[in-house]
Amino acid sequence: MLGDIVILPLREVPELSVEIRVLYELGRLLGNGEAVGKLETAWDELLGHGDEPFELPFPSVCGDHPSLTLKVAVLHPCEDRDGALFGSLVDCEIARATDAGHARLADYVTGKTVSHLHDAVEHFQLVLDQCPVDHPDRAAALFNLASARLMGYVQKDLQDIDSSISLFREALTLRLQDHPDHIISLCYLADALIRRYFKEDTAVDLHESIQLSSKLLPLCPEGTCFRYIAVMANGVDTVISDSIQFQRIGLEFYPPGHTGRPRAVDKLSLDLRTHFAQCGSIDDIDESIRLRREVVSQCPEGHPSRDASLDNLASPLLSRFEFQGKSDDLNEAISLFAEALSLRPVGHEFRDCTLDNLGRALLTYSNQYAGDINLVTNPYRVIIFDRAISLHREALTLRPPGHLYHDTALNNLAVALAARYNNLHVTEDLDEAISLSRESLRLRRHDHPERHRNLLNLSSALCSRFMQIQENEDVEEAIRLCQDSLEALPTLHPDRHFSYTWLQQAYLSCYRVRHNVADLSFAVENFRLASGHATQGLPQRISVSYSWAVVAEQYDHGSALEAYSTFFELLNAHLATR
Repeated sequence: MLGDIVILPLREVPELSVEIRVLYELGRLLGNGEAVGKLETAWDELLGHGDEPFELPFPSVCGDHPSLTLKVAVLHPCEDRDGALFGSLVDCEIARATDAGHARLADYVTGKTVSHLHDAVEHFQLVLDQCPVDHPDRAAALFNLASARLMGYVQKDLQDIDSSISLFREALTLRLQDHPDHIISLCYLADALIRRYFKEDTAVDLHESIQLSSKLLPLCPEGTCFRYIAVMANGVDTVISDSIQFQRIGLEFYPPGHTGRPRAVDKLSLDLRTHFAQCGSIDDIDESIRLRREVVSQCPEGHPSRDASLDNLASPLLSRFEFQGKSDDLNEAISLFAEALSLRPVGHEFRDCTLDNLGRALLTYSNQYAGDINLVTNPYRVIIFDRAISLHREALTLRPPGHLYHDTALNNLAVALAARYNNLHVTEDLDEAISLSRESLRLRRHDHPERHRNLLNLSSALCSRFMQIQENEDVEEAIRLCQDSLEALPTLHPDRHFSYTWLQQAYLSCYRVRHNVADLSFAVENFRLASGHATQGLPQRISVSYSWAVVAEQYDHGSALEAYSTFFELLNAHLATR
């Protein structure tokens, strides 16, 4: 590094050998980089300059004439500490292994010899093994290994992209926004996620890559390669729309009964659901359901893929119910999930998924008919709650700590417990729900596309506890969590409706306890925003506008007429679609 002091033993080093090397990182450097110039000179010549600084010229490099300003002094020997010596030796080994890895990776790029790639990966893995969690070079070591593995994946010489994403993700956590290499870390992670999305059709990867690109765009100057990747990632929605059209055309080449049709239907249906989640277009989910029905018809009883076909049809049906509120969709989804679960007995690799899906559908059913079934006089709904919670508990046992979806299982169980508390008012349910929600939120990455749901679920549970014990800390945290969820969501995201809904619930809880008129005003404003959020389904907006009218009447608020007008306008629009 420029400005460093280097101490060398004269007896063991007869002459000075200096190299100019370059690395393409802005932060702390790992390794020595690429050599672009080298010079050797005797000590006598250097010591002849005395204590005055002097310039040491290097051979020309690409038309440039680099030089180095040095100052040389003779020092008396001093005692070295074993720890410092050991640390120096380790650093030297790390630097050598890093340089060797870069050299072999360069050979791989030019010669496409797979053994060079494997050598590079081995060198970078050795470096990472020498850089524990608190090592200052760990971020660079993670990034180098991830980059090499990603390069092999792009060239189809390595099949594993998950490890690259995991490594890039850890490197990014060590390179926060003020780190000079934050941009390059964001960029490479977004690129890797997009590549995995196009291979596996994973909606979570798509959402995350879009979020990362949104952060990248204002940080990347025009004309840079980083700007190009950010723009590409930010335009994935257009890519999905184009992909949907392309796959519709391609599906015509796979008539019903063709062996390749199920895979083609699967890819198109996944893209349609992803597009629906982004834009809230019911046409997308309708088409997805139609395609999934076709697959079920091709998988009769006894077919090895029947369980998957049933589960895949039930999921968009549940989504359409949540958007449109048609009870037939919910009833069919529950029936399909139950049949799929019967085909996935204990020990089946996908049993955990169907347990969660059926539990969520039962909970939706119980919540939907909360006003129709009295828990005190009708134990049937209690049984539904108990069954949903039992399913989620079993799913959690199949997704223990360390499992990829452990945080999701925690969250789903917390939601079920909170729902039962809101109806039965058993304090133990609420306490467990809050504890599980906190743990799920702690485990979920800050950039996870579903994190806003964790925030809202915890906020809801805290509001319930505030109404029970009236601790201001609970409701203040609940409001803050809702605001955080809004910051995490794009302006037109359908789930902003729920952020507004729970925010009004938090402010309304405040008003009912503290009787501050400002809290009621904030609640009404969020009623207005939730009712008017156009990308959310009409049933949800109708329900919120009705609650708004009830609250406005109850507290003699001036927005009552507006609330009724909004309710009837939304209701008429909904009836026109049925």
